[in-house]
Amino acid sequence: MSSYSKIAVKPMRVDEQRPLGFLGRRNVRNIGKTYQNDSVALAALGSRKFSEELGATPNRKVSVTDNPGKSKGLMVLETNLAQMEPGRPSMQALNLLVPFVSILNRPSLGLEGRFVDASTGETLFAFSDLERPEISLFDVQKFTYYGVHRRELEIWAEQLRRVVDGDGNTLVRDPFVFQPVNW
Repeated sequence: MSSYSKIAVKPMRVDEQRPLGFLGRRNVRNIGKTYQNDSVALAALGSRKFSEELGATPNRKVSVTDNPGKSKGLMVLETNLAQMEPGRPSMQALNLLVPFVSILNRPSLGLEGRFVDASTGETLFAFSDLERPEISLFDVQKFTYYGVHRRELEIWAEQLRRVVDGDGNTLVRDPFVFQPVNW
């Protein structure tokens, strides 16, 4: 990947999401077109975060463009928001009165992506991840529908930048599964 000097970030797709499970479908955010609109908004945020982070590689010069042509030295980032389960702030608030009811508040976000050589169409690097929030005594973002999702998009963008900026042997780890206080 070090031979590429430009990266094009395509808009994140939302048209191939996995269906929500039983509990995931029981959410106020699934009424009408709200869920679809939320998906589109999170995908736009994800594309923007990836563009910002990939343009900030400290160890080598990489320019980020939004024009995915077929030029040499250009790799294209294609992503798909594969799964999105909104949070349940009401369950998190109820947890303050009834311990352990917050187990029903398990938002999740799944992403699939790959880097493609723009001139040949060859896949250079592919990845997928499904994230749920870390276990914590107090997580401010769990009191919102999509706060955890925004945080995970930022983490993914930073992790992907470290992979692109690395030497091929770079190990990128997730945050530790337990965070005492998670912002």
